[in-house]
Amino acid sequence: MRFMLAGAVAAATALGFATGARAEARLYDGSIVITSATPKCNAIGDIKGSLRGIFRPRILGSDPKSAIILQTDDLSHIVLLRATTNVNTMNGTGSYLGIDFDPTIGESTQWSGGKYDFSIAPAVATVATTEIRVTGQVTKFGNIAGCVLSFRGAFLKRPEQK
Repeated sequence: MRFMLAGAVAAATALGFATGARAEARLYDGSIVITSATPKCNAIGDIKGSLRGIFRPRILGSDPKSAIILQTDDLSHIVLLRATTNVNTMNGTGSYLGIDFDPTIGESTQWSGGKYDFSIAPAVATVATTEIRVTGQVTKFGNIAGCVLSFRGAFLKRPEQK
């Protein structure tokens, strides 16, 4: 019983944090297709082909930093590629922070030092933007020197939560 109560409290706390963060962000759901990867990326394993994706532009000053989230079909990895500066859509080049959450063990790893080079349409998102397309690449994916991952993605704005 004590474990059930502790689990319920932990779940409620996590839900509260997730709801609070979600209320601040404008999210776009879609898919990402990996178009190429250098041989060094073979160490990644299951991040290939088509993945579920979420795009989070930074539209309002209160929004979190712009990011792209990749999720494998079997949920073995959820990877966040977040801009290190307060850019609107990550259009162009810049540095990113990578976070890989592995739900199978409940642990995450974080890395920095990677660069992104994205072509995003529209280049600037507003609250009225309904669709975002991304083409580009990231270096040092998965914290692997020499791993360059290229992809394209299409995203549609989530309905407003009430």
